[in-house]
Amino acid sequence: MADLVLVSTGVTSIKQLGLGCAMAIAVDATVVRLVRVPAAMELLGRWNWWLPAPLGRVLPRRTLEEAAV
Repeated sequence: MADLVLVSTGVTSIKQLGLGCAMAIAVDATVVRLVRVPAAMELLGRWNWWLPAPLGRVLPRRTLEEAAV
């Protein structure tokens, strides 16, 4: 949103920077986060939630029921 404010300035180079940043944010939000990440998660399946053994020993083990209390 702040990048679109730069588009309304009178300086052409600042307008270009503001429009470029706004477009980059829009493309990132739509293409990457709404399309590529869910598609990669679907393709990876159970590997998406793989946890290395050393990290699994260090992290606390909690279930959703314990977290709710």
